[in-house]
Amino acid sequence: MNIAKIKAFLFKTYIYGAIALTLLFLVLKCFFNITYFDKFLYLSEDEGDQTEKLLYFIGFHVVFYFVLGLIFQYKDLWLQIIQTIFVEFALVAGEKCSVENLNYQSAFLSIAIGMSSYITGGFLMQMIKKYRKRA
Repeated sequence: MNIAKIKAFLFKTYIYGAIALTLLFLVLKCFFNITYFDKFLYLSEDEGDQTEKLLYFIGFHVVFYFVLGLIFQYKDLWLQIIQTIFVEFALVAGEKCSVENLNYQSAFLSIAIGMSSYITGGFLMQMIKKYRKRA
């Protein structure tokens, strides 16, 4: 099996796995009240230090999507964008376990940060590959 086939398999596994894990997360949060990951995923205004929440939120999205960009580069970028939109809106709906009064600003911010980081990681890996070919 060559590297391209392995990456394609990993990408599809990631896409479907992310959707499945998001749904599992929503079940755990909304039915079993497990809220440990909230500080990484939500910018709620309820309590605590807002600066710390913002750093967790942005840091998680930047690191996670940047690493994905390094690994997958621009493979099926549209599928990645669609999956990210689905996951982020599902997570926003799960913040209060309701589809009423959704925090759209948080979803759009997550999508923008995530996709910029993903594209930056993909671009950096493309540049590294070009440099290696020349060397």
